[in-house]
Amino acid sequence: MPSFSQYRSEQRQHINLSQYAYDVILNDSLTLMGQKNISGFINLILSNCEETYYTDKSLNTRGPYPKDITLKVRLRNDIYDEYYPVTGEWAGARLNISQGELIKAIIEDYSRLPFFDRESIFYKRIIESINNHISLPDNNKGILPIHMIDGRKFYIKPYRISSDYEAPFHYLICLSSIEHNGDYRPASIRISRITKIDNQVTSYGTGIIKNKEREELERRIKENGVPYIIGDLQEFRIRLTTQGLDMYNTIFHQRPMYDTITRDNNSFILVFHSTERQIENYFFPFAKEALILSPESTQTWMSTRYKEAFESYNNCLGRV
Repeated sequence: MPSFSQYRSEQRQHINLSQYAYDVILNDSLTLMGQKNISGFINLILSNCEETYYTDKSLNTRGPYPKDITLKVRLRNDIYDEYYPVTGEWAGARLNISQGELIKAIIEDYSRLPFFDRESIFYKRIIESINNHISLPDNNKGILPIHMIDGRKFYIKPYRISSDYEAPFHYLICLSSIEHNGDYRPASIRISRITKIDNQVTSYGTGIIKNKEREELERRIKENGVPYIIGDLQEFRIRLTTQGLDMYNTIFHQRPMYDTITRDNNSFILVFHSTERQIENYFFPFAKEALILSPESTQTWMSTRYKEAFESYNNCLGRV
């Protein structure tokens, strides 16, 4: 039998998850971490979950869950020390639950949350940092520098984090600039795109958002939608086939709302006032079922992307 010191050095933890929970953490690991790293992902969830799991009411109230998948997870140093303290009693002992059972309860409960709530757990530290800055008294608010996953750096005045009814993902709604002394403009930034937040800098200026700026942000949220705050509204005329209209009526994610719709023989002409990025993102998958009639710049963008895709497939098929 391995000695205590061997367990301590290996920091192994055996857990049994349901197939459902395993599939969720595998997909979330790929989606949120960009790689299949089950141990790393479970460690992060354990670290970010609230300590309320140490109360009777929060432990697996919807269980028991199946034990379909057996895993051997290496616990991070700080988590292992919490679950297997060298001195004193482990917090879960008074609940008559083993370390593996508690970890299973946390992961099973996590996996059954909506994605928006799971994302809030994964990005807990970043969201807390932003909300702590927002809650500061106005006279203490400075500019918040943030670093993006693509290497860019922005200077922001945070307004608030988006809610689940506004967008399926967490966005930081803010005033943003690429220079700390530049023009600050309305923006929304996916939390998943932020890699690091520096300490606020008061010498760069005030981080206060004025009433008129708040009103403008809320107007853009209402008219553009949270993901498209940064864009300006334009008029678009789009022809949809019958199948294209069926797609429009069933694909709700980030769907722009039309102003008018008229029938034109076997097709439909829809007029939108939206941002160009929203139109491009939403209608690009429609392919031949949607045709941008105007403006010409968006029509050209669609045409170029489809042409590039055609050439890639054509070259691929030519090599077969």
